[in-house]
Amino acid sequence: MNTHTVEELYRLAQQGNTEALTRLGICYKNGTGTAVDHSAAAQCFYSAANAGNAEAQYQLGICYEEGIGLEQDLSAAGYWFQEAARRFYEAAQVGNPQAQYGLANCYAEGRGVEKDEAAAVYWYQASAQQDYADAQYNLGYCFLFGIGVEANEIIALKWYSSAASHGDPQMQHNLGLIYKNGYGGVSKNYGKAAEWFFKAARQGYSESKVELAQIYFRNPLAVKDISIAERLMTEAAEEGNTRAQEYLVHYYFDQDAEKYDLKKACRWASECADSSDPTVAVVLGISFANGEVAETDDKQAFEWLSKAKDQEKNLNGEACYYLGKFYEEGNVTEKSLDDAEHFYKLAVRKHFANGSESLERVRREKEEIRKAEEAKALQEQKEAEELKKQEEVKQLLNLKPEQAEGDVKSEEEASEPEEAESEEEASEPEEAKSEEVASEPEEVKSEKESLETINTTDIAFARLLQQAKETQSRIQKLPKQETVKEEDQKTQESESLPKEETKETETVSPEPVEEDFVSEIEEAESSIQKEIAEAQKFEKELDVLQKKMAQNVQDLQEEKNEAEKTKVFDKADLDQIQQVEANSSSEDTESAEESEQEEAAIETDVETDAEINNDIETDKILFINGFLYFLLLLSINLLLDFLANGEFSTRVVFSSKTEILLSLLIPIPAILGSYLLTGRK
Repeated sequence: MNTHTVEELYRLAQQGNTEALTRLGICYKNGTGTAVDHSAAAQCFYSAANAGNAEAQYQLGICYEEGIGLEQDLSAAGYWFQEAARRFYEAAQVGNPQAQYGLANCYAEGRGVEKDEAAAVYWYQASAQQDYADAQYNLGYCFLFGIGVEANEIIALKWYSSAASHGDPQMQHNLGLIYKNGYGGVSKNYGKAAEWFFKAARQGYSESKVELAQIYFRNPLAVKDISIAERLMTEAAEEGNTRAQEYLVHYYFDQDAEKYDLKKACRWASECADSSDPTVAVVLGISFANGEVAETDDKQAFEWLSKAKDQEKNLNGEACYYLGKFYEEGNVTEKSLDDAEHFYKLAVRKHFANGSESLERVRREKEEIRKAEEAKALQEQKEAEELKKQEEVKQLLNLKPEQAEGDVKSEEEASEPEEAESEEEASEPEEAKSEEVASEPEEVKSEKESLETINTTDIAFARLLQQAKETQSRIQKLPKQETVKEEDQKTQESESLPKEETKETETVSPEPVEEDFVSEIEEAESSIQKEIAEAQKFEKELDVLQKKMAQNVQDLQEEKNEAEKTKVFDKADLDQIQQVEANSSSEDTESAEESEQEEAAIETDVETDAEINNDIETDKILFINGFLYFLLLLSINLLLDFLANGEFSTRVVFSSKTEILLSLLIPIPAILGSYLLTGRK
């Protein structure tokens, strides 16, 4: 295991130490303690390999195989691998741990020999037992992931710990990663991970500084010391560690955190500008857009923000706002209101202050453009219609007289069937017409009437133009016809005159008639101008009529809609009235029935009262009759007593049971007679 610094290795290599030269090449290759220099590494390996160093031969074979610092050459790589394996095997047989480690690598990778993972584990173990750190580390890797041997995490950690205990920072860092991430089934243990990261970080291993700082930032150990974390991460970033630089960009650009600092974020973003991290591009774009850190440069701002625009989740509200602004203005890119609206929407969703106002502005502009395009399209359509109309007028004006006459005749012939049809329609029963008219909707009627009016006016206008054309053609024919008539007249006169007179007439030139023709032509032209003026006037009236017709159609449609609404309302009112009437009729029927029942009940009560009164009167009569009969019996009894004794007794005494029985039976006939007389049964 090499513990020398790069300077010490360089000094030893200058003295001809091939081992130091090989180790120096490994430092150049991996960037350990110095900057990565593949060319220098290959040169060191080449010199040591030619000197017979097996490790250098093996590393030189890797350089040829992978093209590290040298042009790729697989045949050369195979040669040096075989040379290395041969030398490794010879040295391994005599117990050289370094040679045993090299031979194990050859078997593990299949370089110079046939690949054999079990043989690799054998030679790793032989070297590790002699406390060779690299062999111990690789043997731990084999046991951790079960390569050439059964997996066993306990044995793996044992060999990893043995390798890390030699003080190699990379091995210490790797062991920390195993504990941090739980590789190979090992339980996560942030305490042990931080311990090994700290040991590697003390030796300047930047990756361990990054890992240790992240542990402090995330605070899984309840040890929160932000200042230590910032110091470790800053040290790693200053050493050129890209991960540390990107982490600091995120750390200082977090607007929700107390440590938000755009200036520091921009500084570290500039250090790792070649990074693929979209947040780096966002920070640089915003710094050029708002001018807080760097001088305002919209072009560079858009270039940087464009790199991250496809990853919208990494854009903050300010970045979305500036992208929308650039697309809206169109100064540094092609103007696109749709893209501007899209990014302004994102800015509003991410709660950026100016996003809502800008979004409304873009939407108003888009609406204005849409209206302007519609107006332009309507204007173009109108112009096309006007042009078509002018072409039709020109075609009518350019018709020959014969074509015009033919058109007129065809129109007359076409009008005859129409007249016949109209007569037939007139002959139809008025009831059928009224039914057809009533069956047609008002909108269809209005459209038919407007179309008939427009067709009629177009036909009239065409006829007027044709008449003007006919008049013009007649005027053109007029001079020729007059001259022919005069020539015929002259020939007739010449034949009737004597020969001498004909001679004189032959010598005398005829009088000019051009003045009359000119006047007639002028009159005809003036009449044509008047007809054209009337036609233009008629065309204007036709336009006005068409506009009125369109307005009438619109009014009719509105009236129809109102009528439909009224019908709906009337129907609803009628239904309601019918319902009310039905309810009222049912209520009246029920009330009538109730009144009849009440009257019947009253009559029944009256009859019952009359019967009760009759019963009372009858009872009174019976009582009076019984009382009278009792008095009569008493009187008879007294009279009998007087006759028997010669005096009236102060007390009534019935002499025998017979008298008592008679006194009780005597009133019965009277009572029965009373029942019969009063109707009691």
